[in-house]
Amino acid sequence: MLLGRSDIRRLSCGAVPAEERITVFGGDHVQQHTVLLVEDDLPSQELVQAQLAARPDLRLLTASNGREGIAMAIAHEPSVILMDNQMPALTGRQAFRLLSQHERTADIPVIAISASAQLQEGTGEEQIAWFRCVAKPFRRNDLLQAIDEAIHRS
Repeated sequence: MLLGRSDIRRLSCGAVPAEERITVFGGDHVQQHTVLLVEDDLPSQELVQAQLAARPDLRLLTASNGREGIAMAIAHEPSVILMDNQMPALTGRQAFRLLSQHERTADIPVIAISASAQLQEGTGEEQIAWFRCVAKPFRRNDLLQAIDEAIHRS
């Protein structure tokens, strides 16, 4: 089910999901950039968290589905969003479209992380302009390089 514009407005006024997880890797003296991970698979969440743990300049927020991801993106305005595509209820592709229509999230770079080889496919309205696509299983350097490029672009 796709969310309409009225749903986006409702999400922008609603509270941040109660199960929101925030992981802070750095100390007080490090300028931090917020990374929002939208991923329904717990092992994948843990893998990304482990890979970002060595970066004190990154603060990780985690959402377990597309709807939570949209609400958290609106509430926190992260520097970059990592978005899984294959999620129940609202796919990463659908969430990306909704984020790109919202004034607070339209300019946030979104990096697709998915095992699907079909992320780049599509024509016309189906085509998605992800900032980057990182295929699972990904190497740590590939993920961090994509995040760094997105942060420096914004």
